[in-house]
Amino acid sequence: YSTGRTLRSSDQELLTIPRTKLKTKGDCAFAVVAPRLWNSLPNNIRLAETVDSFKRLLKTFLYRQAFN
Repeated sequence: YSTGRTLRSSDQELLTIPRTKLKTKGDCAFAVVAPRLWNSLPNNIRLAETVDSFKRLLKTFLYRQAFN
C-alpha cells in the first residue's frame, strides 16, 4: 500500500515494531523492545546530528526522567 501524500510521522525517523505471537517472551525480545524505546525518545534526541550530541542529549533526558 502506498499513499499519495506524506504523513506527519514520515520525517520522525520512527522504527517499525514487529508483531509478536507470545506476550510473555515475544514482547521482551530485543527486536521489539529496542524500536519501542527508540520511538519513545523525543524528536530532538532521535534527530541528533552527531553521536556525541546524541549521547549528551540522551544522558540529559534520562537524568531528568530519573530525578524529576
